[in-house]
Amino acid sequence: MGHGSAELTPAAINAYRRARPDVPVEPLQLDFTEYVSALATTTWTSPSYAPPPTMSGSPATA
Repeated sequence: MGHGSAELTPAAINAYRRARPDVPVEPLQLDFTEYVSALATTTWTSPSYAPPPTMSGSPATA
């Protein structure tokens, strides 16, 4: 992770885990080549679309 992402990523992952405890999250550390290769070959272990979590008491928007 570079610069600012190192501070934001743990908070974002924890918020996602709280919002969707049924979805396993396993961060992987990739170098640039591995990252680009994964994107190019669409090697994903997560769904291509997951609706954003809503805040408690806030209606979801379409």
